[in-house]
Amino acid sequence: YTANLAMAGIVYHHVNNQGTNTSVIHNNTISNFTSTNSGANDITITGFDFLNDENESYSIQGNLIYGLNNYATGSSSIITGINITGGGTASFDSLLFINNSVVLDNSDSTNAMTIYGIYDNTDASKRFYHNTISVGGNNGSGSTGSACYVKAQDTEGFGNIIKNNVFRNTK
Repeated sequence: YTANLAMAGIVYHHVNNQGTNTSVIHNNTISNFTSTNSGANDITITGFDFLNDENESYSIQGNLIYGLNNYATGSSSIITGINITGGGTASFDSLLFINNSVVLDNSDSTNAMTIYGIYDNTDASKRFYHNTISVGGNNGSGSTGSACYVKAQDTEGFGNIIKNNVFRNTK
């Protein structure tokens, strides 16, 4: 679950299922979402909000995310291409992100905005191969962060494989 989520292209929350299913999410285009709320609110816009609380297998591949704009002026307003949360501790073989493209640029707004291409806030091990992540825009009137990839949590000591990706940050 993403706090203050105002807009999302795909929300995939998979919890409390002990099966051995494999889910494939591929070849989707998520584009042109704009939050026009220009008030001092903390608004989050996410292309793909993914929550995994089980040790299931997932393949997220060939998706295109672009054109997410946020005009909110709150100090915690965020644009995220792919947001990954959950408590699962899956192995390397079960969470695969491959050939996805995320292009985020909030240049139309003069507000300070945090922008993350991929925000990974889970202990589960994942593999990221051949993704293209581009983050751009202006810093507005405040100091905000930006990153193509963020690993925010790893309390269990599981690692990720991040290989042959293109990361470009011009913000």
